[in-house]
Amino acid sequence: MCMCIIGENGERKDLIRVRNYEGETPLFRAVHTYQTEAFVYLHNVSKDLDDEHRDYDGDTILHRAIWGEFLDLAIMITHCYPQLVSARNKDGNTPLKVLASRPSSFKSGTDFSWTQNILYHCMMAEPLDVEKEIKSFMKKIGKHGIMN
Repeated sequence: MCMCIIGENGERKDLIRVRNYEGETPLFRAVHTYQTEAFVYLHNVSKDLDDEHRDYDGDTILHRAIWGEFLDLAIMITHCYPQLVSARNKDGNTPLKVLASRPSSFKSGTDFSWTQNILYHCMMAEPLDVEKEIKSFMKKIGKHGIMN
C-alpha cells in the first residue's frame, strides 16, 4: 500500500511529510499501529528527508513505540534514529522515562502465577538483529512489489 501511494520510484515522496489532525506523519502512524514493514519501507524512502518525527504533543516515534509496548520496533527505531533516544516530549519525558513508567514491560512489574513464572524462566529470548530484520523486510517488500 505504501509503495502504491509513494510511487515505485518515490515520485510522491513529499506525501511522507503530510500530517493528520494529531500531527502524525505516515511513518508515525506505521509505528502507532505496529506496522513494522510499513515503518521499514517509509524509513528507507524518507531517510534523506529532514523530518523531526514528532506529533503535536511532542512525542517522537520512539516514545510512541514504547507507549504501545512495541519494544522490538523501538529497538529498530533507536538503530535508525539514534538521536531520538534522548529526545524529550512536551512533558519533558525521554523515551527511557516512558519505558520506566510501563511496569508491564518488566518481569518485576508483572504479577505472574506460579505456572507463568515457570514458563517465563524456560523461555529464551533471542537478541534482535536489527540489520537482519530490516534487510528481511526490504527483501519481502521487493519480492511482492507492494506492501499489504
